[in-house]
Amino acid sequence: MAVPAAVAAIRAVRWGWVPASDQATIATRAAEVLTGRTPRLGQLSGASAEVGLPTRSPGPMGYWPFAVTARWGPLWSSAVAAAVVSGAAMVAAVRLAARRGGPALALAVGLGLVLSARAINPSNLASTWNPALGVMPLVLLVLLAWSIGVGETALLPVAVAVASFCAQAHTALAAAAVPVLAIGAAFGLVPLLLRRTGPEAEDPSAEGRSTDDRRSAVRHLALAVVVGALCWALPLAEQVTGDPGNLTRLRRAGTGDPFPWRGAGRAVADVIGGVPAFLGGDVAPADHAQGILLRPAPAATVVIAVVVVAALVALAGLGLLRRRRDEAVPPLLVLVLLVAAGAVARSTPATSFLVLTYVLWWAVPVGMLAWVVVGRGIVVASGWGPALARPLEGRVGSVVAGLVCAAMVAVGLLAPGQPEPEEPIHAEAGAVGDAIVDRIDPGRLYLVAGQGATGSQLVASTAYRIRRAGALPVVPGNDGVAAGPRHEPQGRRCAAVVILASGDDGLPAGASVVTDLRLPARDGSSAPVVVAMAPDDGAPSC
Repeated sequence: MAVPAAVAAIRAVRWGWVPASDQATIATRAAEVLTGRTPRLGQLSGASAEVGLPTRSPGPMGYWPFAVTARWGPLWSSAVAAAVVSGAAMVAAVRLAARRGGPALALAVGLGLVLSARAINPSNLASTWNPALGVMPLVLLVLLAWSIGVGETALLPVAVAVASFCAQAHTALAAAAVPVLAIGAAFGLVPLLLRRTGPEAEDPSAEGRSTDDRRSAVRHLALAVVVGALCWALPLAEQVTGDPGNLTRLRRAGTGDPFPWRGAGRAVADVIGGVPAFLGGDVAPADHAQGILLRPAPAATVVIAVVVVAALVALAGLGLLRRRRDEAVPPLLVLVLLVAAGAVARSTPATSFLVLTYVLWWAVPVGMLAWVVVGRGIVVASGWGPALARPLEGRVGSVVAGLVCAAMVAVGLLAPGQPEPEEPIHAEAGAVGDAIVDRIDPGRLYLVAGQGATGSQLVASTAYRIRRAGALPVVPGNDGVAAGPRHEPQGRRCAAVVILASGDDGLPAGASVVTDLRLPARDGSSAPVVVAMAPDDGAPSC
C-alpha cells in the first residue's frame, strides 16, 4: 500500500525537489514550530481578499510533520516526510478496512486508494502543499469513524487527532472532517452512554459488561477531549486574542459571488458517475476544474451518479431500520462527504478554479469509497457475503489477493509521474539558495525583494533558505504576510537587501550580482533572473 507514496518520494528526490512557492512558505513556518515563535495558524487563505483581512487555514498542524526536516534535514526531506504521512494513512486505512470487512474489503479499498492517487497525480503524495497533504488522512478518518461508529471507541482519540490535522491543513478539508468525526462519535458513543442497566435492562446478564463498556467509552471520550484540546490550543488562543480572531474571519468568507449550483452538482457527479474520477487516471486539475464550470455533465454521468446516491440513501435507511450500525454508518459517512464536497464547491468563488481543484483532490477518493460502500452494502444486505467469500478461501483466495496486490504495485510503479506545479523551478530555486546562503550572517535581517513576475517566483524559496541559514528574512507584500508577522517589514535596518530581478536593469547603486540564471516555464520557454545583494541605504527596509 505504501508503494505509490514511496515512488512519489523517490521521484521528488530524483527531480531535485526543494521547497518553492507555497511549499517554501510552509517550510519557513514549519522551521519555527520548535521555537518560541511557533505558528498558531496555518497557511494564508484565498479568503483573505474576500474578508479584507489576512485569513488563514484553521490551525498549524499541517506544519508539524516538517518541524525537523524544514530546519535540519536535506532540502528534499520534507517531501519524504509528506510521503510518509500519506503512505502511513493509506496503510492504516487498509488495515481498518480489513477489520471492518475482511480481506475482500481491504483489497478493494487498497486498490481504490492506489487508483485514486493515480487520478489526482501521484506526486501529490509527496507534496507538502496543505490541500494535498490532508487527502489520504481524510480517507483514514473515514475508516476510523466507521470503526468508532460500530463500537471501537478506543479509536476516538486517534480520530480526533486525524480530524484535527485534516481540518487545520485546509478549510475545504475541515468541511469534510468535522461531520465525519461527528457521525462516527454519535453512533459509537450514544448507544453505550444510553444503554440501560439494572433490573430494567433487556439482558440483565449483560449488565456488568454494559457497565464496563460504558466506563471504557467515557475514558475514551475524556482522552479524546484532551487530545482535541492539545490540537486546538494554539488556534483557540489566537481566536481569543485576535481582533477579530481567525475563526471569525473564516466564518465571514464564502459570502461573495458563489460557484453555480450546476457546477457544484457536476463536481459531485464526476467523482461517482459515468467513469468515476478515481478510474479516470492522471486527472489534469486545472483543465478538469474549468470543465466543471464550462461544460454540462454527460447524461450517463448524471444518471449513474443519481443511482449511486440513491443506493447510498437506501442502504443507510435500511441499516437504520434494522438497527445495524455496521450497515448504516458507512453509507452515511460517504453521503455526508458528498454533501460536503458539493457545499464547498458551491461556496467557492465562481472564478477560483484552483480552489475548486482542492475540493476535487479529496472528492476523488470519496467517490471511490462510495462505490466500495455500495458494493459492500449490497452484498451484506442481500446475504450473499458467505456465498461470495467461499470461493475465495484457501489457495484461490491467496491467488486472488496476490493478483490484486500485484496490480496495486504495478499501478503505483507505472502511474505517470506528472510533476507538481513548482517542479520546473526546483533546480533554479536550489541554485539561488545555494548562492545566497554563503553570504548570509546568522542572526541578522535580510530583505528579499522580487522585481518583475519572473524574479518574484523565487522570493519564497530564497526567504526559506535565509531562514534555514539562521537569519530572519523580511519580505514585502503578500509573501511576507503569508510567512507571518515577523517576516513583514517593520522599519528595521537590514544587513542587506536580496534582489531577485527579471534582468540587470534597474538594480540599485551598490548592488553586486551574486548569480544569474534562466527560469524555465511549463511551456518550454525561459526568462532571465538576476540575483543581487545591495546595502540597506536610506530608510530602514526591514
